[in-house]
Amino acid sequence: MNFYRSLLVSLLLVLQGGALSSRAWTTPLSLKSLCSRLLSLSQESLPLSSLSHKRLHLWDNWGHYDRFTQSFHRFALAAPKHLSPEDRHFHSHIHHFTSSDGQTWEDQGPLISADFDPQVTTLWSGSSYFDSQSGEWLLYFTGVQDDTLHSQSLWLVRTRDHKTWSSPERLADPYLDSELKNQLLEEGYHLGQEDNIISSFRDPFRKKDRLLFAGKAFDPSGQLRPVVGQLRLNSQGQINRVDSPIFLPLEDKVTQIELPSLVRYSGREYLMVTANNQGQVDGPAPKRMKSQLLLFEASNDGVYAATSYKKAQLVFDQNSGLFSGTPLAYAPKGKLLLFSFRLRALTLSPLIPVY
Repeated sequence: MNFYRSLLVSLLLVLQGGALSSRAWTTPLSLKSLCSRLLSLSQESLPLSSLSHKRLHLWDNWGHYDRFTQSFHRFALAAPKHLSPEDRHFHSHIHHFTSSDGQTWEDQGPLISADFDPQVTTLWSGSSYFDSQSGEWLLYFTGVQDDTLHSQSLWLVRTRDHKTWSSPERLADPYLDSELKNQLLEEGYHLGQEDNIISSFRDPFRKKDRLLFAGKAFDPSGQLRPVVGQLRLNSQGQINRVDSPIFLPLEDKVTQIELPSLVRYSGREYLMVTANNQGQVDGPAPKRMKSQLLLFEASNDGVYAATSYKKAQLVFDQNSGLFSGTPLAYAPKGKLLLFSFRLRALTLSPLIPVY
């Protein structure tokens, strides 16, 4: 995982819905322009909401809104504050928070600890999904074995009432499932560390029968690159097949893609990822850490193209304080909420797609 995340407090960014004027939005809004607007708004008197814990360090977080109980649910990676930034990522659990208004959060305690399988010694990011057929909420997450960082697997737990949860179910583990591993290799995916970047099979995000994950794959020229992986699910939610990886137009210095997510706005689909230059196995890390929140629009033929100036490489970096975001699933009343890494949270209207 990205060790820089241990330096950040996980906070809530709320983007409220509203009608867009076609006259006012005749040209695309670049990430840089939006960044400047957010920074200027952050100085004004806007509602702010934070998520913190006295004894725990919190980082990656995701969640959903339950319209049946009109409650927000937020899940965060957590580790004791006394641990070093490096150690936190190898002693993390998933913590549960709830809210009735999206502003004030109540601590529901640890939800999942890394003690359910010998192949899992720490937990990394995931996503939420509502299965309308079963009426269950599914919480996807990554299990990791910390001795080599090679063994990464995708898991889920289920609930109907957010009080009683199922035991963790292994959804995909290419290190134990040779058939799955062979399918991944046939599609060009790479699970090793030959590029000196840690293996990548993590951060599951589900939308209908698609399960995205952060991965690596060989492009047509044979170059190993970070990609958004794709798995197809059957009607029971189990892996049906492996789809080809999504190659995005990225700068050469990008070594990892993390936290892929899909959102829709005005009838169009967008893919959002966090990209960075970290993850080295041996040798010194880059002198300047660079993390980018990137946005890509899907074309009719399924190709994702950058949506903003210079292929979306104008980014939210350390200067803005926003490093990554995950959209809140099933947000109420047209709101789109981003659970993000930022020093403060703010409300913005009208709705800007997926930020």
